[in-house]
Amino acid sequence: MGEDARTTAEPAANQLAQRVLRMIRAYVTQRVKNRTSKTWDDYKASGYKDRDYRNAVNKVCTDAFLAMRSRKEHRDFLAYWAGTICSVPQFMGGDSDFTDLSLALLDPDKWEDIKSLAMLALSAHSQSDYEVKSPEGQK
Repeated sequence: MGEDARTTAEPAANQLAQRVLRMIRAYVTQRVKNRTSKTWDDYKASGYKDRDYRNAVNKVCTDAFLAMRSRKEHRDFLAYWAGTICSVPQFMGGDSDFTDLSLALLDPDKWEDIKSLAMLALSAHSQSDYEVKSPEGQK
């Protein structure tokens, strides 16, 4: 890939990755709230020690990760994405957010990229900010 092609492809890839991350974050946040009746702010106020909240985050992320991993066919993944990840309110910053993500999901050569990004986001989100270390480096 030439310098010019890479330069124009990188911002688009970054935007797509950010969209997927935002959607995964919204899904996990809403599902955890539904399970525990607690928000991120409640967890933060607990000093990051609320085990129920942390366990719910891990459970939601693990279940979604395994469900995505098992979707080997394009149609199966699309059905999962639309029926599960989109089952919670999702903010789309504008028509281009919707259009770009839709085109990538429908593209037979790009849907697996969305799947990989979503699985990466779930893996990262399952522990992100949920185990805070003390200044001495101990939990």
